[in-house]
Amino acid sequence: MLYVLSIFHAIFALCSAEESDLPLTVTCKRNSDDYSACLKQAIEEAWPRFVADIRLPEFDILLLDPFFHKYYKFVMNSDNMHGELILSNNIIIGLSKLRISNVKTHFLDEVFRLETDINIPTISSKGSVKINGNFNLFRIANEGYYSLILEDVSGTTNFTGHVINDTWIVEHFYFVPSIGKFKLYYDDVDKKKAITVVNFVNTNWLRFYPVIRSSLFDRIELLLIDFANKFFSKVPFSEIFP
Repeated sequence: MLYVLSIFHAIFALCSAEESDLPLTVTCKRNSDDYSACLKQAIEEAWPRFVADIRLPEFDILLLDPFFHKYYKFVMNSDNMHGELILSNNIIIGLSKLRISNVKTHFLDEVFRLETDINIPTISSKGSVKINGNFNLFRIANEGYYSLILEDVSGTTNFTGHVINDTWIVEHFYFVPSIGKFKLYYDDVDKKKAITVVNFVNTNWLRFYPVIRSSLFDRIELLLIDFANKFFSKVPFSEIFP
């Protein structure tokens, strides 16, 4: 979701600008009374056209759905969770189904904030996993293949930053998603241990998700801000939000 959120919000540049490569019929004016509703309509029109043929080689993205992610290492360090999790050769399906239910913008004293309420009905992911750590007294040190299904992923995104020299510089990002349903499948050479890991995670995910969620989004905030600014730096603010 690190990539899809930035891509999603970057489309506002295409939706709002007077000149766009997309065949849009909606152009939104920031001072209009229906600006938020207009942005919502514009993004709903642009999103399916955009994700149908996304090609962003400068960000190593050639296709959004299915989306391929080569490698990710996550270090866990909290009161009851320590260790590292490595995911590789990940194939993620469902990001193109992202939907927006509400849009809000705020612009005061050269500080601009863009908020969106989003939902993804189902996200599935599969790939290789290696984990080495502890959850309380439970020790996990395994590697194998995983499959994960998340349902009803939703939340409010918040991009905030100053407008300097007609460029929106994103300085803060906030997104803490809620998950309606979590289901993990896991397999390795030790079938008995694999079953133990799967049962443990599926039974206790609500206990450790808040810990992972807080730590994860604190760490990726700077990466996501950098990713977003690479988009927004290409079009003046007055064209993105006229």
